[in-house]
Amino acid sequence: MTSPSIEVHFQLSQALDKLHHKRNIEDRLNFLHQMLHIACLPGAQM
Repeated sequence: MTSPSIEVHFQLSQALDKLHHKRNIEDRLNFLHQMLHIACLPGAQM
């Protein structure tokens, strides 16, 4: 069992790894927007 904060941290770290591979600025902005939206909703599932 993992706590929500650890799970969110794991998702954000994975997101940053994916972000480094994105070259399109629009893709980066959209991806960051999704990650921020998920981070702001701790109880939400992807």
